[in-house]
Amino acid sequence: MSQILVNPFEGRGFKLADVEDIRDISIDETVKNAFQKYCSLSYGDSKITLLRKMKLDVLNQMQLNILLQKITRETEKSKVGDEVTGMYLSRLIQLSYSKGHDNFVLMFKEGISYLGYNLKGKFGKPLNITLYGDALDHCGAESKYLNMNIFGNTTGYLGSHSDSCKYVLNGSTQNSCGSNALLCDFEISGNVGSELGFFSYLSKYTVQGKIGNNPGLESKVGTLKIQNERDFKRYCIRPVCLFWRIQLIDTNGEVLKENDAKK
Repeated sequence: MSQILVNPFEGRGFKLADVEDIRDISIDETVKNAFQKYCSLSYGDSKITLLRKMKLDVLNQMQLNILLQKITRETEKSKVGDEVTGMYLSRLIQLSYSKGHDNFVLMFKEGISYLGYNLKGKFGKPLNITLYGDALDHCGAESKYLNMNIFGNTTGYLGSHSDSCKYVLNGSTQNSCGSNALLCDFEISGNVGSELGFFSYLSKYTVQGKIGNNPGLESKVGTLKIQNERDFKRYCIRPVCLFWRIQLIDTNGEVLKENDAKK
């Protein structure tokens, strides 16, 4: 039986002490079948309605990670990065969660778009997922009751159009992070691109790095926490932030100063 190395980040500074050692796990029939169904998908087959009609087997957390490694190793890079891959994996994650599995950990080298897309947890029992790798656009987008922890960077639209979710990004992201988000919480250790929180409502954004243009554009009632005092003064007077409470925080997250958001 073929075997696969499931931790692509070995030797690159990642320590997964809480993850079982799955260095050499045989690929079982369930994973093989899931991979064959993925191979049958082509560009343009990424509509989530189509994927919902596919008859899929339930994979547990370890099987999902093994499948992901097999996909990234044996599939052309352009297809791995296409939304069909992220949506297929997201569909499998949702099915697994519906059968009682949770706390998913996925590791990958190649960028994947739409990973964690349209995931639905439950009130009081959110779906939890940790990603090790650089994700592409729409990571965790259009989700509800999702807790997502990312060790890497993302491109645009992280967590966009989501409801009651929390995103912890140990890296940087690009434009429209948290756009149209409702009751969401974003913690970002790196930089953020333009239009952070565009059209969001009752969401919170904590950013340690630099922020692009127009944060809070067209948003209603939100909070922006930043560590740079110069940015704090600048964003307090920008019209795009009229409805946001802007807070200057220290490295421990303690609030040092804040403005009064207009009602």
